[in-house]
Amino acid sequence: MKKSLLLLGSLLSLGAVSSVSAQTIINITGATAFRSAAIKSIVAGYGGAASVGIIHSNSSGSNYESANAISFRGTWPVVGDTIIRCRFSGSTEGIRDLTQNNDVLFYADADIPAVNTIRTVNSNSNPTTAGTGGYAANNAFKADLAFSDIQQANTPYRTTTLSPADSRVGVISFVFLKSQGSSAAITNVTDQSWGALLRSNRGVPLSTFTGNSSDSTGRVLATGRNDGSGSRAVALIETGYGVSRTVNHFKISANGTNSFTLGNGSSTDAVNFLSLWPSSDAENADNNSTLWNTATSGNGGYFSGSGVTGLLTKDTSSVRVMNPTGNTDLSTSGNYTSTNGTARAFSVIGMVSSSDAVAAFATNNGTSGAGGAGLLAYNGVTITPMATNVEATGFTAQDRYKITNGIYTLWSYERLYHKGSLSANQDAVVYAASTGIVAKIPDNIGNAGVALSAMTASRTNDGDVVTVP
Repeated sequence: MKKSLLLLGSLLSLGAVSSVSAQTIINITGATAFRSAAIKSIVAGYGGAASVGIIHSNSSGSNYESANAISFRGTWPVVGDTIIRCRFSGSTEGIRDLTQNNDVLFYADADIPAVNTIRTVNSNSNPTTAGTGGYAANNAFKADLAFSDIQQANTPYRTTTLSPADSRVGVISFVFLKSQGSSAAITNVTDQSWGALLRSNRGVPLSTFTGNSSDSTGRVLATGRNDGSGSRAVALIETGYGVSRTVNHFKISANGTNSFTLGNGSSTDAVNFLSLWPSSDAENADNNSTLWNTATSGNGGYFSGSGVTGLLTKDTSSVRVMNPTGNTDLSTSGNYTSTNGTARAFSVIGMVSSSDAVAAFATNNGTSGAGGAGLLAYNGVTITPMATNVEATGFTAQDRYKITNGIYTLWSYERLYHKGSLSANQDAVVYAASTGIVAKIPDNIGNAGVALSAMTASRTNDGDVVTVP
């Protein structure tokens, strides 16, 4: 990677990259967990928000850094007029779309506004259809690049080798959270307790997480992402569970879907009903797992980290838990509810990227306030991601040290893949030594993780033992 950056810097200085050629277009897909760092790095490459036009999928115009769909147009240094289209769908899905040359849906270029203008058109998980907000339908294009939280070797799509050989562009970190209303006795997730939780379609006793036999009546459930997600892959690989194994995730029940008709699955701040994930999610097809063990109850998951935090920030202290078809209380042996359908307290645990976690967890490992979810240690070690307007790097110096020196290991290398060769101008936009997207990542990674150059610890492959020189 460093050699590539230096070479492109030399090409730029020699004028080998044309600044007067045709418009440069780059299509990016892949990891949702790294999207904030990717988006901020792209904006920085253009020279800041005042130097680029932006259309994105979030409801708030200025809050574009967490958008799943976003496109840009402006003048890129040396290269000239440049359009960058992004639709972040998940790491494994991104690698699939690169290797299989699949179409990916992006905003119409004509709808990207003028420089120093931000436009929002709702398209966060589903394509925009013609006429939405007065704008055109999404257009299908082939992806040029994909960000990924995992190596290509840990996906089902290995036969077409992607480039470059060293695809690492940063380190992305993750944390475990528990839902608001969870037992205060849960403070830590171990590889063993997490594996036991994922294997059971009825959850596990609270004692699995506390080690206290008197906690046998409490119950813990898991939630998480679908199998197109790199975050899910990290949660399974790092803990030793196995990336391709089925899991047992629970979701907020959606009234009127999958035979569930008992009422709203949740209110503003509380969960009323949870369901074991149905084999086919009628609420949102994007939540289905379509890569490993398809059409398997429990194996689905939320399309984006915001879905996971959307559950974990709600109170689960009075919940009924339903089967995948949504019409029967899972009440055998009193594991869930009493036989007459009385709600009871549950603890729900999930893993999200550190950037997605910031707004979701409460302070001091509490279970209410500041987002509602509780921050948990992993194998006895805690890091606390911070808002970048409080701490620009996203972590205290002590927490950064835990990551960079291998004390905290719930992290993976963020990778940026492409298929075949990029054009000279595309190469310059992505890899140029000082002006490229990759060069901008260290200063814009924030609470998503840490810069690759800051790492003392290393690992060869996803989930390998972390070593320190």
